[in-house]
Amino acid sequence: MAAQAPKVAGDPESGDGTKNKEPSISTQITKADLTAALETLSNSPITTWQHTADSVLKDIQELGKQTLHMEEKCNEFATAHNDLANNVEQMAEKITLFEEKMADMEDRGRPFPPK
Repeated sequence: MAAQAPKVAGDPESGDGTKNKEPSISTQITKADLTAALETLSNSPITTWQHTADSVLKDIQELGKQTLHMEEKCNEFATAHNDLANNVEQMAEKITLFEEKMADMEDRGRPFPPK
């Protein structure tokens, strides 16, 4: 006798009497499923880039705030320095004036013609 091929369920030639069945609805991939998967895949890099861009934007805004704060502080320091420099100049002028007055007083305290 010749060896017979094993019978496979759903194989019309196997003679088991069952018909070849289509996959059930739950296992079929629909066009909507493919479209949704494609949108997810195409939006994934966009979402990642958007998240990265948002993060970088927040960092830039924070750096802007810090830079503004530093500029304001530097402006305060510059104003204080200018005020101090003006005070030093005024004091130098007063010292020069006092030196001249002291020299004048010394000259007046000496006898006029030495004898």
